[in-house]
Amino acid sequence: MRADVFARVGGFSELFPLNFNDVDLCLKIRAEGLRIVYTPWSTLYHYESQTRVPKVGEVEMQRIQRRWLYQLETDPYWNEMLRPRPHGPVLNLG
Repeated sequence: MRADVFARVGGFSELFPLNFNDVDLCLKIRAEGLRIVYTPWSTLYHYESQTRVPKVGEVEMQRIQRRWLYQLETDPYWNEMLRPRPHGPVLNLG
């Protein structure tokens, strides 16, 4: 992403030090009227939880839902053919 876009949306939020910082960043970019574009021909490696406990804290879960619940529940890119929408709270990872 361009550095000016990263700066414009405030970069990664310190409210999400372990989880959801990438989700929050993308939703802030979308809120600015910009799009997140990807290419299926790229290969990326993300070694999640290699240096920390692989658990989502209740505080971060509440924060992401408080900040973005409507956007998460009304995602315009959700593909109903993939699987049904989850029941209960959005991002229920437990």
